[in-house]
Amino acid sequence: MSDINDFIKRINNWNTYLIVGTIGIYFLILIVIKIFKKTESIEKTDEKLYENRKKDKDFVLNFLTNNDNKNIYTLGIDSEYGTGKTFIVEKTIEELDYKKFEVIKIRCMLLEKEEIYSYILKKIRKILSKNSIFTVSFEKLSNTFLKTIDNKFFGGISELLSQNIVIDEIDYFKEVIEKLDKTIILVFDDIDRVNDTEKIERILSFISDFSIKNIKILVLFNSQNLKNIDEKYNRNYLEKYIPVTRKITNIPFIELLKKEITSNNLDEEDFKFLYIIEKEDIYIYPKEYQKMRDVFQFNYDFEILVKGKIKISSLEFSPRMIKNFVEEMSNFLKLNSEWKIEKRLLIAYVFLKNLYYDEFYEKIENTSKSFVETFPIKLNFESENIDLTLEDLDLLKNIVKNKSNILSNENKRYGNYKDINDKRIFFDDNFFGNSHIDYYLNKIGEKSNNLLIEEKLDIIEQFLKNNENYSIETENLLIYTLFNYPLYLDNKGYKVKERIDKIEKAIKKLTYLGNEEYLSSKEKFYRKFKKSLKEKNIEKIRNDFNKIFDEFYHNSNGNTPFYLGIPACISAMEAIIILGTIEEQEKFLDVILYNDEDKISNVYIGAFLKSDIKKSELCDKIIEYFLKDKIKISKDTLYKIIENMERFLFHFHIYNRNPSKKFYKEYLENLKIELEISKDNNSEIFKELNFIEKVYDKYFDFIDFQRREVAKLAKEMVDIVHEYDREAMMFLGDHWIGMEPYMEEFKSIGLDAVVGSVGNGQTLRLISDIEGVKYTEGRLLPYFFPDTFYKGGSPLREAKINWITARRAILRKPVDRIGYGGYLKLTLDFPDFIDYTKKVCDEFRELYENAKGCKAHCIKKVAILSGWGRYKSWGNHMVHHAIYYKKNYSYAGVIEALSGAPVDVSFISFDDIIKDRVKLEDFDIVMNIGDVNTGQAGGEYWSDERILRAVRDFIYNGGGFIGVGEPSGHIYQGRVLQLASQLGVEIENGFTLGKGKYNKNIKSHFITAQIEEEINFGEGKDFVYALEGTDVLAVRNDSVQLSSKEFGNGRCVYISGLPYSLVNTRLLYRSILWASHDEEGIYRWCSDNLNVEVNAYVENNKFCVVNNTYETQETTIYKGDGSSFEVILKPTEIKWFTIKGV
Repeated sequence: MSDINDFIKRINNWNTYLIVGTIGIYFLILIVIKIFKKTESIEKTDEKLYENRKKDKDFVLNFLTNNDNKNIYTLGIDSEYGTGKTFIVEKTIEELDYKKFEVIKIRCMLLEKEEIYSYILKKIRKILSKNSIFTVSFEKLSNTFLKTIDNKFFGGISELLSQNIVIDEIDYFKEVIEKLDKTIILVFDDIDRVNDTEKIERILSFISDFSIKNIKILVLFNSQNLKNIDEKYNRNYLEKYIPVTRKITNIPFIELLKKEITSNNLDEEDFKFLYIIEKEDIYIYPKEYQKMRDVFQFNYDFEILVKGKIKISSLEFSPRMIKNFVEEMSNFLKLNSEWKIEKRLLIAYVFLKNLYYDEFYEKIENTSKSFVETFPIKLNFESENIDLTLEDLDLLKNIVKNKSNILSNENKRYGNYKDINDKRIFFDDNFFGNSHIDYYLNKIGEKSNNLLIEEKLDIIEQFLKNNENYSIETENLLIYTLFNYPLYLDNKGYKVKERIDKIEKAIKKLTYLGNEEYLSSKEKFYRKFKKSLKEKNIEKIRNDFNKIFDEFYHNSNGNTPFYLGIPACISAMEAIIILGTIEEQEKFLDVILYNDEDKISNVYIGAFLKSDIKKSELCDKIIEYFLKDKIKISKDTLYKIIENMERFLFHFHIYNRNPSKKFYKEYLENLKIELEISKDNNSEIFKELNFIEKVYDKYFDFIDFQRREVAKLAKEMVDIVHEYDREAMMFLGDHWIGMEPYMEEFKSIGLDAVVGSVGNGQTLRLISDIEGVKYTEGRLLPYFFPDTFYKGGSPLREAKINWITARRAILRKPVDRIGYGGYLKLTLDFPDFIDYTKKVCDEFRELYENAKGCKAHCIKKVAILSGWGRYKSWGNHMVHHAIYYKKNYSYAGVIEALSGAPVDVSFISFDDIIKDRVKLEDFDIVMNIGDVNTGQAGGEYWSDERILRAVRDFIYNGGGFIGVGEPSGHIYQGRVLQLASQLGVEIENGFTLGKGKYNKNIKSHFITAQIEEEINFGEGKDFVYALEGTDVLAVRNDSVQLSSKEFGNGRCVYISGLPYSLVNTRLLYRSILWASHDEEGIYRWCSDNLNVEVNAYVENNKFCVVNNTYETQETTIYKGDGSSFEVILKPTEIKWFTIKGV
């Protein structure tokens, strides 16, 4: 009985377990269903689609969602592998309503051909079941159908079923699918990568059989790949199955790269050099000329060497390729902290490895060849006997350049060889091989038997002259460009060698993942020595250097930067120059000095001349050692000093200031006096000193000679042009030294015209004032370049500013023609700019017609006094056309204001005054503008009593003087401003700190009468104080910014700075009138509104009133006779009148 009871209890327990388990399973199923329903919506990715591919996505989306088309149910997306076909489809599917669509993705490569129908039908069956579509015969029908389909390809259909049964079953099967109230999307991917025609046919057959209303099919493929599998897969064949195809939009390389750089948080600047693949260098660094030259040095050197433009074959890259490259690059950069490879070389290597695999990586994997041997750039000449590479051409041209050295007796004495392009080239018949000159004669197809060295060199020289037409194999140009491979040309040999070494070692290291063994010998040395250079104790640094030198020279297995015959310190300095800092170069010079017992030696001078150091203190130190006889140098070194004297006279800023012989002479005289004291010990140096003096005596004669010769050569070229009945025009700014348009020789050249870029008024006057040509032309801004004409750019704004400022100057002295430059097609997207340009051209024609052949009326004659005078007319404060520079905009604004003012402007030099003391009497006003000790202000000229007497007399006798910045600035006899007494202001230099400076009260004045706003002095000047009797007109930070002073019968005005504006233009004009004692001049040919100007052309009996703003202006106009009238001007309007009546 107890056993029965136990059995019943067990049954009850089982029932309990069963009930609990069933309930648990039920709830688990509910949870799974709930989760499934939550997640059955289409997954979305965070990655964004490229902007210009949104149309591709929209096209696909429209195809999938548009049910109006009753005949086309299949769309092909035809593009290369990796271009983003799948991604576009995924982004399209993300936008679908998952309640209305079901998606089946078929990866064609992963299916066997026998599985195609069964796999897809099973996927469809799941969708039907999920949507509660069931039929009794479905299983039977699908199985029969699959057998039928198989027999399509195995030839057994007639034996298995009749044709009618097959058709009936297909139709019934479609009817079952059509019961679904959703659209099924079938995505066939990689059909072109199957490489099996039978499999492809099955896929196409399925597409054909199931092109029905609620099945939309997307086929992702590349048509060219399909043709490569079987030529029958052309468009005509595929159209039966894929009636509509679309190629996806190509993404520019730079856009692809930028996206991946941003995604990986990398610095775009590191990768910018790659943009050369798609852009020209000028568009990559449009306003950074020097950087552009440095980054693309190979391209520049290449173009000089071959006298032609570099051409890189066009390349196409898919998003996947760029993505893989940047991801690998990101990993490499993390490892580079250990590798310490130059970032440019690392990026170039990984890029070429990923995207230029066959041309680059396959060639470097197993080779011991050099870079140029692995990637030769071959030159193809008409003659098959010529076999030259770019490297050979570089060498041959430098052989010809060194012709005189090769033929010198000294060269013959040392074994008849010459080191050229880091190769020792032998000329003696006892040598042979690829280091002999005969080897290169054979390469150019010439025989060398029984020829003298002179004859061999002549043959090479003649070959280079006669064979400038050849083609260049471009396959490897991209590799050279990305690595910035150096050519020798005129570059320093040791720098080129080190760069080549660095590139080759980096490639080897990255290919084999080696370490120290792939660093160049110089880099190994520098890494070891770098720590020592941080020491303060010079003796310790010297001792460390000697140890490292011994290690490299004796125990390096030949991998050493030190060579027999080259002083070790020179080789070390070369390494520090290439890899180190300026400070380390200076420190190492101290080591050399210490090592040579505190005397200037041959090695010290050699290391100094190689270095990049440009410091006056160091140059003075070297001169001091010479004067104190602390030298031990050879005659050869002395000649080096003579040849590079400017390096040692650096402190005097000879080349940056006033190029006057007297400074050289005075310096050399003082040097001679000092040397004379110990001439017995320095007799050799004393003799050479006379030679130095003669060299500098002739320096300016040589400059004059150079100008004459350049002008003479230019005239020959112009004459050739004229012989062909053509005009010769020079672009100002692209001309040679010696063809400056305000030099005496310029007129002798015979040019027909000069054209130049017009950035503002002073750049226009720089062109329009040129004499000796038939006509001048101004190229207005902006240039039609991508840095301005881009989506979101504002070329119209720049054009308006440019024209308004240029127009002021044109009205004073017009150019004969205007134009624009650049790429015309860039303007097509800016119709408002085109309309404005038409307006500018019409306005120019009008004002030119009214003003031609007539000089605009001038109220006063103004002279700008500088170290250059007329040689730098309108350009003495110009660095680059109209570009803002913080250092000089406060001065350039004065010249800009004058360019459109009713005054006659001349540019005179201090030498002009020395030659003709009364020259200043030709002018009403003299202006001196600039900083202390500069060519603009005059520098040491202000210590010349002839200059001081002439200027002071001019002012005292009634002349006007306007000084801007630090006029007459030169520290001499305790003063900074040598005309302080006349100007009424001085700059505190520490000598007058204890002197009371109480004259700070601002006074009303004619000069500031029209100025209602705070005056903008730009950078202005600090520590300027007024002397007694000066009228202070403006103060900033306790420093005088504007003042006036009467001296004798003359008047002076001081202005600390004057950036260009209409307000400052009027302030300057009123200063000119006041300083010339003509306050009433404000009522002749003038407007009472400072935004409006008047220009009179008395000879033509016309004058115009000009609105210089983009706002309507009302004003009173004063004519030359003092009569007046009112006028209203529209924005930028010019109104023309006759002088005899309004």
